[in-house]
This record gives sequence, structure tokens and C-alpha cells, in this order.
Amino acid sequence: GNLYFKPENVAVKAGNVRITMVNVESGAHTLVIEGVPRFELAVNGKGSKDSNVVALKAGDYAFYCTLPGHRSAGMEGDLTVG
Repeated sequence: GNLYFKPENVAVKAGNVRITMVNVESGAHTLVIEGVPRFELAVNGKGSKDSNVVALKAGDYAFYCTLPGHRSAGMEGDLTVG
């Protein structure tokens, strides 16, 4: 969304997880997971989507948009892996 993720709190089981991001507004956005190198999704324009599989270990992670000002404006969330 426009400077938010929905849902902003996500829980998944440990292992290989497919993460999909769908843009519901017109801007560009990214999604990275803090502490998970080389994983990034990117969308640009309404209806665009990006998806990839990532191996996740149990723990708590933050995910956020890397574009300048987006994270500080609230485009972040929590990922719980169990």
C-alpha cells in the first residue's frame, strides 16, 4: 500500500517460505528482511507483483521497504518464524 504493508505482522513455519508482494497503489516499493542477505522483492505500479522463496530459520525478523523515507514513514512489519 501507500507506505504500509498489509498484513504488517506475519507468522510462518521455519523452512522454505514463498513470499509474495502485490502493489495496490501506483508507487514503487521493495521488501527486504532484516538479517536475510540477498532477499529483495520489488514492485512498481498498481497491480505489479514480485515473489520468491527464502529459507528462514526460527526467530523474529523485521521486514521493510528500502526506498528513502518509506521505512521511517511506517512501511515495515514483523515476521515471526517458528
